[in-house]
Amino acid sequence: MTTITIPEELYQRMHALAAAEQLELADLLEQMITAREQQSHWSSILIALQTLIRASGGLPISNDDETLVEDLRQARAAIFAAEYAHLY
Repeated sequence: MTTITIPEELYQRMHALAAAEQLELADLLEQMITAREQQSHWSSILIALQTLIRASGGLPISNDDETLVEDLRQARAAIFAAEYAHLY
């Protein structure tokens, strides 16, 4: 097993956080590592989605506020019609 040295201030902060969460320090560290891995995974998915959107020509968003609002209204109406067409 490898031994690492952690500055006392950092250790005290980690210990206080673990105590506040009512966790053992090792469990807190495991949660933090898992959260960081998940964040990294979501970041890579977001980058892939952004790349896909750019490759397909981007999103047609207007710079004019009124046009943007109208486009959003039309998109919402189209989605509503498609999702709830069976209720008409």
